[in-house]
Amino acid sequence: MHVRTKLAVAVLTALSIFAISSPHSSAQAIPAGRKRGGDLDAFFTYGRARTDFGPVRNNVYTVGGDYMFRYFGLFQPGVNIRYRASTGATVNEPFFGAGVDVRLPVVLHLRPYAVADMGLGSVKQKPSGINDSGTSYIIGGGFDVPVVNRFAARAEFNYQHILLSGGGRSQDLTFTPYSINVGVVYRIR
Repeated sequence: MHVRTKLAVAVLTALSIFAISSPHSSAQAIPAGRKRGGDLDAFFTYGRARTDFGPVRNNVYTVGGDYMFRYFGLFQPGVNIRYRASTGATVNEPFFGAGVDVRLPVVLHLRPYAVADMGLGSVKQKPSGINDSGTSYIIGGGFDVPVVNRFAARAEFNYQHILLSGGGRSQDLTFTPYSINVGVVYRIR
């Protein structure tokens, strides 16, 4: 019986030392890859947009940030803010707004997401001098690919709907540019 007690003490001591020194010894209440707090990201993308003004393509620069809450089942909701500058030889279509994001779990090293934003969009047509603004919506989605520690590459598609109200003086106008963008995401925390 005395040998069994010494053996049990030796085994428990060895397991305790191993558990304390192991880097994977901390218990996780949340599955790996899903943490309690939220994520704060900043992003920049560049793309080409098809406008409603002929075959001319615009350069699109987007800068923004998002705060993603903790995971709820199979998705992670969040909020974002973005400024999008669409510039070209025929028309400029800037946008400033905010909205919601939804991220899905990582699949094959890709983190898919969807976005829906609402804000102020404007149309500045250069030849005719139209310069008006109105309610604008952006819907889209894409995926992020982790590159190094805090950086990820981003590819996305955005569809924008700009409604310019004539205010009784003229007919309401609707513009629907869309763009394909690539860029970078920096995870702040």
